[in-house]
This record gives sequence, C-alpha cells and structure tokens, in this order.
Amino acid sequence: MRLISVVQHTSAEYLGLIEDHLEGRGIRFKYYRPFTEGGKLPERDSVREGLILLGGGPWGGAGGRDVPTLGQEVKLAHAALMFETPVIGIGLGAQILAIAAGGRSEPTTLEFAVTTARRVDAEALNGYLPEEYPLAVYMRDWPVPPSYARVLARDPADRAVLWQIGERAFGFAGHPGLKVAMVEDLIMEFDESPADAGPVLDRLRLSQRAMEDALVPIMTGLVQRAGWMQDAPLAGFQPLSDFTGAGASGGGSVRHSRKIRAVQRAQIERSRRAKTPAMAWPRLWKRFSSPMSRMYPPRRSMLSTGWRRE
Repeated sequence: MRLISVVQHTSAEYLGLIEDHLEGRGIRFKYYRPFTEGGKLPERDSVREGLILLGGGPWGGAGGRDVPTLGQEVKLAHAALMFETPVIGIGLGAQILAIAAGGRSEPTTLEFAVTTARRVDAEALNGYLPEEYPLAVYMRDWPVPPSYARVLARDPADRAVLWQIGERAFGFAGHPGLKVAMVEDLIMEFDESPADAGPVLDRLRLSQRAMEDALVPIMTGLVQRAGWMQDAPLAGFQPLSDFTGAGASGGGSVRHSRKIRAVQRAQIERSRRAKTPAMAWPRLWKRFSSPMSRMYPPRRSMLSTGWRRE
C-alpha cells in the first residue's frame, strides 16, 4: 500500500478535500510538521512513493519572509526529482518545487484571491483537467517554473497556475482542495493577513461546490500520472468533457464523499465485468465480487458518474 509523505508549514493548511480522494483509493499519507517542537522533515529515502509539499500561509520563498526550512525542503524536493518520485507542490510547496527544478520564486505580497483557471494543454493530467475550474490562492510570493516545464493551466493574468516537471511532478499555485475553514484558521493563526479578506471568503464559500466537483477529475488524472494506482487504467472508457455535471444534489463534504465513492464503485464494477483485477479499492472490490452483490447489484444511479464507453 502506498505511503505519501505530506509536509505542512502551518497548523491550518492541510490536504483538505484531497484527503477523501486518497483515503478512498486506499492511498495512505503521513503528515510531517517541521514547525512544531520536535517536528522534522521526512528522510530522503522515505519519500520514494510520493511527496506533497503544502502551502504556508504568509510564509514565502523569495527572500521576504521565507519559511525557516526552505533550504532543507528544496534539497528534499530535488532529491525526490532525482529519484523520479511523484512530487506535488501546492502554494508555497509549488515555489519549493520550482526552485528545486531550476526555477525561482518571484516576490509578491500576501495574496488571497478566488478566480478561474483555464486549461492550456488538452492532454493535461491525462486529459482529465477541466477546461475551466475554480482557483483559490492564499500565498506570499509566486512560483516561476523553469523554462522546460510544461504549463497546463493559467489564471486571468496569464500566470502559470498548474505546471508539470518531468512525468510525475506537478506545481499548483492554488490549493485545489481548499476549505473555507482552512483560510479562516490561517487568518487567526498569524498576525499578518490579507487586507479586506471578507469578500474573498464569501466568494470562496460560493465556489466550494464547484471546487469539489472539479477536484474529482483533477484527482483522477493526478493519481494516474503519479502512478499511485497499482494497476493501469481501464481501456475503452473516457471521461466526459464536463465531469462536473455528475452527482446528486446536496452540499458539503457528505455530497463530495458520495461522489468520490460513486466514481470508485463504477470503476470497480467495470473492472469486474471486464474480468480484470480490481484497481485500487480491495474492500469495495470484495463487496462487489461477493455472491450477495451479484444477487443484489448496485443501483443504476450509483454508477452514473460521468463516464461513457467510446
């Protein structure tokens, strides 16, 4: 079973909605908190299955207010790139990844914004990246990837907000799984906070459902590109161009979790029908392959997840 090392830079910022997607696929993760007393970064040899570098709130990487462990994390990310380890950088983590890959971090003030990202590469994340998706940024300084990086998405100011290094490293300027409570905690955790954050928080609340919807195909493509699934994706199926239309009405994390489980159930059911091994969810696979499940198959509505046969 995969074990991904996740580096936090503040108490408030964590994986957020991304946790559901990893747990649902049986992918384990372990948080490292070097900012706490006795906390430390993961060892280089322990990150070979995956490394995620999270955001840092008002901490940056361009010299103005650098996170204290910047140098160590750049070395760790560089080693992971040399190992061809999957590396995901989010916010400050994207700055660290950019520096480790030969890029840089550009000085900017602390920014809190909710806008829209547009895809500029049709094959981004194996074709799963939506054409447009909500972009929530809470970050000081801005990651500038090296010239050889593959830019996948840009913001309204034409800045690169999602880019790829090699085959399995990705930098996200915004946090794709950001929750409103995380930003509220960041504002309370530090003396420094963005000016006039209230209206932006309101926009983030209104964008939560769209962010949850967009995260489903983003994580599907990201997990495939990172190689965190034991088996290859099923042949003969492709995602609908508008993946965000799937799912029942509802709200909050319950709706989000139901959508994730529906996607997983549909893939497992197709795997069973094609007589191929289960991909990543052994407990659900056991459920669907049992005699009881064949007597009482899943409802059709459970399998309506935005997939279609070519």
